[in-house]
Amino acid sequence: MSFEQLPLSVEPPLDETFATYVAGANAEVVSLLQSESQPLVYLWGSHQTGKSHLLHALCAEASATQQSLMYLPLAELKQVDEPEVLLQGLAEVDLLCLDDVDQVISHRAWCYGLFALLNQRLDRGSGRTVITANCSPQHLDAALADVQSRLQWGLVLQLKRLADEDKLTLLQRRAEALGLQLKDDAAKFLIQRSGRDLSELLQQLNRLNQASFVAKRRLTIPFIKDVLGY
Repeated sequence: MSFEQLPLSVEPPLDETFATYVAGANAEVVSLLQSESQPLVYLWGSHQTGKSHLLHALCAEASATQQSLMYLPLAELKQVDEPEVLLQGLAEVDLLCLDDVDQVISHRAWCYGLFALLNQRLDRGSGRTVITANCSPQHLDAALADVQSRLQWGLVLQLKRLADEDKLTLLQRRAEALGLQLKDDAAKFLIQRSGRDLSELLQQLNRLNQASFVAKRRLTIPFIKDVLGY
């Protein structure tokens, strides 16, 4: 992928804010993420723990206070030929969010670029860098030991998966944001029948939203069965 082809106009979803994040067992982590002013934060957790959502929430807050910011979805950018070119000029932004660093950390070019950028930002003495990954910094498969060591200097926070009751709350909040009412019995039925996978649940909710709009029907259990074939 050439520099000219890079998808740099990434706009974080407007509905992914701290207000819409269901913290569950992660309440303390979220509080630290909002209140801590450490220059480097490393946020890690398994799939579906809401890492990207929290980065989007940080971006929303920074944007509201007129801070300069950059959000980079590294999983989408890992095929970049010259990552050091992509990372140029990011030492000066107030908030830098690097999502899914584990997707690029095994590539030497990315490691050298990230190491140089982190050093520049730390030497600058202002601004904040928040990095996400699917594992702790000690377990990264890094091509450069120095960058792995550098990632351990900051505040390291771990996210846990949501319990079923928290998923119910999340579904109901998302439904409300879509202008729908998802009662407890319907939400529990959806969770039980969709295998509890969070991304699958949200996809099913989007399907139900479209079907509800067309049919002008409420999200009852019979309607959910009809739409999703349960």
